[in-house]
Amino acid sequence: MNVSYTLYGTNSSNLSGSISRDSSTSTSQQTTHNNTNLTAANINLNTTQDTKIKGANLQATNQLNIDTKNLEVSSVQNKHKAKTRSQGASLGIGSSGVNSVGFNQSKADENSKTVLLTSMTAKQVNINTQAHTQLTGSLIAATDTGDKDGNDNGQLNLTTNSLSASSLNTTTNNKSNSIGLNAGGNANTNSAKLNRVSLDYTNNKHNSKTKVLATLGSGNIQIADIDQNNSKSNFNLNPIPIPILNPSLNPNPTPNSSTETSKTQK
Repeated sequence: MNVSYTLYGTNSSNLSGSISRDSSTSTSQQTTHNNTNLTAANINLNTTQDTKIKGANLQATNQLNIDTKNLEVSSVQNKHKAKTRSQGASLGIGSSGVNSVGFNQSKADENSKTVLLTSMTAKQVNINTQAHTQLTGSLIAATDTGDKDGNDNGQLNLTTNSLSASSLNTTTNNKSNSIGLNAGGNANTNSAKLNRVSLDYTNNKHNSKTKVLATLGSGNIQIADIDQNNSKSNFNLNPIPIPILNPSLNPNPTPNSSTETSKTQK
């Protein structure tokens, strides 16, 4: 903050002054994941314990075989959060009789989440889960390695006692608020007339959300007890909605945005 002021004469005919204020705040938080990629001719996992696959892509040229008690396959989310605040104020009075008043305020908030897909693919996928299989925004399917489009070949064999699924969201929330004020006039006369007045106001909002469902490819799927309440809204059983060779998922959400702008000038 800077303050300066000068007075000359008994009637303050040589009046001059300047007052300014400035403030700024900026914070940022970010969580970034990088998937682990395992590629082999054959992948075999055989255990009497639980198996958890999170933030990874398993791809076998021939067979992917898993025999486990409980199987959990989960995708991960990258998160970004930013906050910016800024203020400004200025007052100047010159000896010529012209004053100036300025004010500026700016706010910005950003919050986003993106899904990094966890996938298990092979020419033939054989999974035997003794108890429960849980999918969280992830993908299990069979595809031919030479198929660049990642089409489902229908060679998925899954046997599990129970199956449930949950989804992950890709979201974007942006908010911006800006206010500007400027005024000019005569400082040493009795006239109330202002030579210049301007007002700028802008309010921008952008919100989008996309649900990433858990997905199973086509094939021989044997489930003794499906959690119907969970699977209906969070689960894709057969066909594959996206190319399954793609190691990451970046959906194009449908935005819900609004913009408000107001400006007055004289």
